[in-house]
Amino acid sequence: STSTTSDKVSASVKCDSNCDSNGKNNEKSNNQVGTTGVNGKANKNKKQEALRRRHVALQFSYDGTEFTGFAENLRRGYDDSVEKRLFAAMEKACLLVEVPPERKNGMLVVNEIRQSDKLDGDNDDNDDNDDNGEDERVFTPNKDHWNQIAIRDESRRRGEGGPKSSSKKPKNYLRARTASQYSRCGRTDRGVHANGQLVALYLKSAFPLAARKVGEPSTTTSMEVGEEDTTGNNSSSMDSSPGELLQEESLPNNSLDGLDCLVPLKKRAKKGKGDENNNDDSTAPLQPKTITEYDYPRILNNILPPSIRILGWCPVSPEFSARFSCSKRTYRYFFPRRDLQLAAMAEGLQYMMGRHDFRNFCKMNCEQVINFERTLVSGRVASPQESYSVKIGQSWPSMEQNDDLLTSIASPHDMCHVEIVGDAFLWHQVRCIVSVLFNIGRQLEAPTIVRQLLDVKANPAKPSYEMAAESGLVLHDCGFRHLTLGRTVRNLWGATKELERRWEMHAVAAERASDALESVKSDAEVRWTDLAEFVEQIARDRMRKEKKRAKNAYSAGDNNDGEEMERIERALDDLAPETAMVSWALAIRVVRDVLGVHPHMPNGSGQGARGKHAESSLHVPFMERSKGTTYEEKVKSILKLACGTKRKERYEENIVKKRKTEEEDKAFYDHMLCQGGSSV
Repeated sequence: STSTTSDKVSASVKCDSNCDSNGKNNEKSNNQVGTTGVNGKANKNKKQEALRRRHVALQFSYDGTEFTGFAENLRRGYDDSVEKRLFAAMEKACLLVEVPPERKNGMLVVNEIRQSDKLDGDNDDNDDNDDNGEDERVFTPNKDHWNQIAIRDESRRRGEGGPKSSSKKPKNYLRARTASQYSRCGRTDRGVHANGQLVALYLKSAFPLAARKVGEPSTTTSMEVGEEDTTGNNSSSMDSSPGELLQEESLPNNSLDGLDCLVPLKKRAKKGKGDENNNDDSTAPLQPKTITEYDYPRILNNILPPSIRILGWCPVSPEFSARFSCSKRTYRYFFPRRDLQLAAMAEGLQYMMGRHDFRNFCKMNCEQVINFERTLVSGRVASPQESYSVKIGQSWPSMEQNDDLLTSIASPHDMCHVEIVGDAFLWHQVRCIVSVLFNIGRQLEAPTIVRQLLDVKANPAKPSYEMAAESGLVLHDCGFRHLTLGRTVRNLWGATKELERRWEMHAVAAERASDALESVKSDAEVRWTDLAEFVEQIARDRMRKEKKRAKNAYSAGDNNDGEEMERIERALDDLAPETAMVSWALAIRVVRDVLGVHPHMPNGSGQGARGKHAESSLHVPFMERSKGTTYEEKVKSILKLACGTKRKERYEENIVKKRKTEEEDKAFYDHMLCQGGSSV
């Protein structure tokens, strides 16, 4: 008889670690046959070896508001990362396969082994928001390497060599995660979101290793002579002779197409009697079956929180890396228009197109990165009314107008976004770029400030400035040259329902806030004398701060202060109404026209929640600000450290030992960019 597994796949989400290849719970049967101790462990290893694994790529989106970042911080009690939720879901669905060391082969990303090294001793609350492109290489591990990893994991699990952690992962979890040969496309900080994040790893397949192709039809039975037909089917029905074992290239590349094959018939052990060869597929009779591959997105979405949605998957080549096989990454930063000059922002973004040294637009991680050159291929500054596009080889931003909104009036509450496309990004690079663009858009800096910051010979040290807040940043897309993801209607329907629910919740909240703003502006009134006193107090606070900053602020400062106060008093007299009371909307316009101050935080500012921004704040030009330490100074300080310190060890491991020539790097990346897969 033939059957399908497409309707039974979701049952695997309820399995524990004792699952067979069809996702069924075998804990009870193992207890019944008395497989305990050494025999039970041997049977478990035998069952693990019988499972087929497939190297797959998963694409997903997540709202990073409630998470501590994307990358998992192993053995840290406060960790609530997207990766932690993802691996917990895969473990619950029995999709992670623990492979013995002698069976491990293929590609491994070094960072996954070194991850716990970094996180055990470092205080790194903000994860890398992107790949730095220099700190990882791919190699083929041998048996000794895996034994060393197992010994290290076991010692850390016991807490040897340091204080015991409050959050421990079971040893089999670490082994299964390492054996999955997991790779990620990009790392995002705490609070950063993603629409097109992609990871690659080995997951359990619905097809057992012993599955065979269907050969020529025959009249032989599917049961051995003299055996009882425990399935209840007619054993004398037409059957097919077994063909060769199914290979990876013969398996379906999606969760929709079924494949007719022959699989070993499972025997049920009698109660109270154990049989070490009970699960031996080599001698078991075969039965025909139509199998469809697991719908990985649908299985995981049944377990994951609603803020994480798997969108699609496809099998990929063994050497595929979600990080090194990615040809481009697209980031978007969303913000309200306010009073920003979008054209000036686009001009500043145009200066960044091409390959430049972005050390003044990132947080330098000298222990892992030696090359700060990155290539930006295109960008865009868009609003509902117009869009300014930039790209390599273009001397000036090109503007496109939205014909459907030509008659609409630009509002300070219009939602806009900056889009940046590049091959790879440095730590916090996008947020630093957006922060500089916001200062250009507020006309506090000229667009040419970008050229000055990119000139690392003239300005080797980064000026002190705050990077843009994380809430508006989205990893919009990850591009691969040879990757075609597969999606199913049922899974996308459920994901779309959740995204619509999330949008509705935030849209209603935004509309409520907008209604409250308009209500206050139209209904509230204030006394004019109170407003004038408020304006004059802000002006005095500003002048006091300016006097502290100025070099010669004593005698000349007093005269300047008097002139500034006279200017403000004249402006207030010109705007004074005939009545003693004014509407709050008019009061806001008066403060804006006289002082240039708005009742909102500067775009991208992360200080609002901590209350550090004040209306009397002064903008200090970037080139007049204090500078940080240069790259050369940081490296020199690392080399002065005593041998055995973690910082120096990481520097020697990542920079000194793994440094490659340009030819080696080019050959490596050219090879990795050719890797991929397809759901077709």
